[in-house]
Amino acid sequence: MPKPKYQQIIWDWNGTLLNDAWLCYEITSEQLKALDHPGLTFDEYRDTFGHTVYDFYRRIGVNISRSKFSELAERFHSRYLERLSECSLHEGILDILSEFQKLGISQYILSAHPEDLLLKTIEKHGISHFFSGISGQK
Repeated sequence: MPKPKYQQIIWDWNGTLLNDAWLCYEITSEQLKALDHPGLTFDEYRDTFGHTVYDFYRRIGVNISRSKFSELAERFHSRYLERLSECSLHEGILDILSEFQKLGISQYILSAHPEDLLLKTIEKHGISHFFSGISGQK
């Protein structure tokens, strides 16, 4: 077998391995409705979303104070945690992770997701054995 071109892969978690974009969209849509914003389609959300989230809200025409945004962020995270168990891995990801492992390629996760929750969620999905390292927000 030829040596793989890459020796390491660094994965993102949210939206890349974990299929949670739909959940983030649903929660954001709830928040936009409460702010009397006309809302976005899922494609508009995906095309527009980015960090900082405060800047995302400004890009889509929501003019809110930092303190109001902090309240929104807290509610978002609370709703996200309530529904996180509804999220699954993207279809086919287990085969992809397994194939890279067979090729001897080291795999890592680097995420802005809180590290303690990240580790629990990865363990719940039974995929921690694929990774040489996992790092989230401390």
